[in-house]
Amino acid sequence: PLLLLSVACTLAPLLSLALTSNLWPYFALFVLAGLMGGQNSPAVSAYVADCCSKESRTTNFGIIGSVGSFVFMLLPVCGGFISKGYGQQELFKVAAGLEL
Repeated sequence: PLLLLSVACTLAPLLSLALTSNLWPYFALFVLAGLMGGQNSPAVSAYVADCCSKESRTTNFGIIGSVGSFVFMLLPVCGGFISKGYGQQELFKVAAGLEL
């Protein structure tokens, strides 16, 4: 439940910008996402620790870290191409779709 709540709170500001250009709801939802976003990483780590065997746990934690780093480098580049080609409104629709 905590992981789903964290994802929903992260999705809310993206949907706000995808559906309207008003920034005040975005800022309010962004603060909520920031407060709940810190719950995402510990919940994922606990899930991996509970679902993996002791032998594969180190490998799976390494995969989580490397995927996070790869996404951190790749998605800003993709976002730049999407916003330049289709506009900023479409960028937030794509981001919200990926978040789901």
